[in-house]
Amino acid sequence: MLEVSNLHFGSCLVHSSQYSVLTCLSVHVSQRRVFVVKLRLRDNESVNEAVRRFRKLVEHAGVKKEMRKREFYEKPSDIRRRDRRRAEMRARRANQPSELEAT
Repeated sequence: MLEVSNLHFGSCLVHSSQYSVLTCLSVHVSQRRVFVVKLRLRDNESVNEAVRRFRKLVEHAGVKKEMRKREFYEKPSDIRRRDRRRAEMRARRANQPSELEAT
């Protein structure tokens, strides 16, 4: 098993088997979502390059964003309030005259 000490993704499980695969598995039971990110090492690829590619894959898959979002419990009323405020901001932006229309 390959151990890379500088890989920390919170509750994300990071491991490698046979020096060939890095995997990040993050399971969110409440949403029934499973994120699985796998990376196969290329020929003559250093560990640092593989870690860099792996981090990009994890970020692109949205694992870190989802972990930050679910780090703390958020009450349903707070979720609704946040969603309502976002909708209000979208409506305000949609009603604003754009710069192209003004000229």
